[in-house]
Amino acid sequence: MTRPKSTTRMAPINTTFSDVVSGDVPPLNRIRHILLAALIGVYVATPLIPSEAAADFGSGLPLVMLLWLIALTWLVQGLLRGTLEARFELVGTAFLFLVCWLAISAILMARNGAARPAINMLWEWIAYVIGFRMCLQLIRSAVEVRAVCAVMISLAVALASYGIYQFSVSLPDQRTSYFDASAEERAQIRRDAGVYATEGSPQVVHFEQRLKSVEPWATFGLTNSLAAFLVPWLVVTLGIVAHTSYRRDLPTSKLVTTCILLALMGSCLLLTKSRAGILAALTGSALIMVLQWRVLHTKFGRLSIVAIGILSLVTGIAIRSGGLDVEMLSEAPKSLQYRIEYWQATWQLITNHLWFGCGLGNFQEYYLQYKLPQASEEIKDPHNFFLEVWANGGTPAMLALTTMLILFFWSTCRSLNATSNDDDEQQPGNDLYKSSQQPIRWIYGGGALGLVFSFPLSVLVGFTLPLECFVVTIVPATLCLWLLHRWVCHGGLAPGTTIVAICVAFLTLAFTGGIGFPGVVGSIWLLMAISMCSSPGTLTLHVLGQWRLIVSVLLIIALCLACYLTAYQPVLTGKDPWNSDFWNQLATQHFERWLSQEDTRDFSEFKHSVEMILKYNAHSPYALRQAGLWYLLAGIKADTPAHLEKAERFLLDATQLYPTSSALQADYAWSLHLLGRSEEAAEAATTALRLDRLNPHKELKLKQRRL
Repeated sequence: MTRPKSTTRMAPINTTFSDVVSGDVPPLNRIRHILLAALIGVYVATPLIPSEAAADFGSGLPLVMLLWLIALTWLVQGLLRGTLEARFELVGTAFLFLVCWLAISAILMARNGAARPAINMLWEWIAYVIGFRMCLQLIRSAVEVRAVCAVMISLAVALASYGIYQFSVSLPDQRTSYFDASAEERAQIRRDAGVYATEGSPQVVHFEQRLKSVEPWATFGLTNSLAAFLVPWLVVTLGIVAHTSYRRDLPTSKLVTTCILLALMGSCLLLTKSRAGILAALTGSALIMVLQWRVLHTKFGRLSIVAIGILSLVTGIAIRSGGLDVEMLSEAPKSLQYRIEYWQATWQLITNHLWFGCGLGNFQEYYLQYKLPQASEEIKDPHNFFLEVWANGGTPAMLALTTMLILFFWSTCRSLNATSNDDDEQQPGNDLYKSSQQPIRWIYGGGALGLVFSFPLSVLVGFTLPLECFVVTIVPATLCLWLLHRWVCHGGLAPGTTIVAICVAFLTLAFTGGIGFPGVVGSIWLLMAISMCSSPGTLTLHVLGQWRLIVSVLLIIALCLACYLTAYQPVLTGKDPWNSDFWNQLATQHFERWLSQEDTRDFSEFKHSVEMILKYNAHSPYALRQAGLWYLLAGIKADTPAHLEKAERFLLDATQLYPTSSALQADYAWSLHLLGRSEEAAEAATTALRLDRLNPHKELKLKQRRL
């Protein structure tokens, strides 16, 4: 028996691969449907877990492992058959190069920064490529493209409903419970939320300000993340409504109800007060109308009246309920000024780390070294996806991302004038209709499984979803899927709809950032894959022979095992030697025991733990500050000048990594004072006061802080 030779040919579009071309016999179809259901389940579950915690807490690692298993199963079934047809394209190649360079950067820079966030984000980015590639392999027909869109739109409607519920019910209840409570009860509420600072401290002020805010965030950690997720699916929904209103794929009653669901997403977007999100949504709406002008111009007047009516109604309700106010517009210049400050500091970071950047997961620690004195936040990302990739991975990563986007838009925009994927009309009872129902059911089932699976998964990763989330979201999600089912079976997706959605998604990320948040950027990679599956001439088929499959399977197994050993297992067990927080807890325990018992063995263990903290979080000024304050207290306790000198060195290093922090300068001045170096202490104190005057934010003033 001879080994099959590798062949290459263009992938057909808008139809499933025939049995002769792809080898899709019924058992293979069943495997593909199961894997596709699991894949869609991952994409549904990802936004339901706070993806802002992916770097520090590894909240997305269980889903990363599931993606590895999906890819491994796909390769193994091909290996057992002796051959496998894979779909490739230049966009995925550029994507792969981007992730490979980010991996090199993360490995090289992890020793100079925080190891655990670098490891977690490295596997998240690798998972982006795996998910993107598997979408291209498993989504094989126009009806499957529409079914995937329907599931994700239903998820967006569900999260919008939950956001509106938060705004109107749960957040007011939380504010009432906290501010009507006694001082002791408020302290306990803060402790339950992980805030252990005393009343009046900047941490408590920030906690109370967040509690007073009315913007919903649904299952995300930030309200801007919710807006960034909603925007592309809102635009896709608008494209569907505009296209089906012309083709009459939906009955009038369902079309009206779908418009109501569209208004629901728009209402939640307005409540987030995300200026970037609202601007992107309006831009996307205008582009959708331009793209479909040829079919909509005869109805433009009526559509304009309906659109203006819905927008006016939604805006009026939002203003009436307090979700929108004048500050949303009046504070826009200040918000833009903050972002310019972030970008200025980020540019300095980039110029000093041109080739490898600061490494994945390490932006915040490196950013503090360049932060402007008047800047307010110690941000985790530069609020711009382009600068974020550039800062994290260096210039080669930026060039790879640019190349990837250029290749994507060049290859997909060429097909805008081609036949849209709405030419596969199916009527109940015919063979094509019957054959299309099976993948639709699998995709729907995968979406439902992802929704249900997210609840135990949230418990596993330590971010338990409230039961009210399930209660509030299940009905609107089911209703939306039911309304779109006829469109999935009979309708069409106008050319350019997903491309516009991707454009506005990146427009949002240009001002909010978050390309490292799986729950936000996952939708963009999915939409890109869908667009390529719907674009003639962008995909080529390669037949993988047995030896290439063996190598691929072994590589995936090795990477999956590495992911398990370096990320999944240590993070979820809590015994994580690469995590500085693990060593911080040990150092705290040994230091407190030494303070009470003065056992030299405890102090020796404390010293070792401090060394490990600084090894696995080498560029953190706050880790150095904590070490300095420990040794400062140890020097006072034991009356040991050597401890005070070590504290001074730690605090000096902290000020060098965060030179614009008045608080760190004050701590350093106090350590010099205790060592009797009065002139140097006075100079450091003067610097602290100068920085304090430059900072306009009252909650960050020195008078609000304590040593």
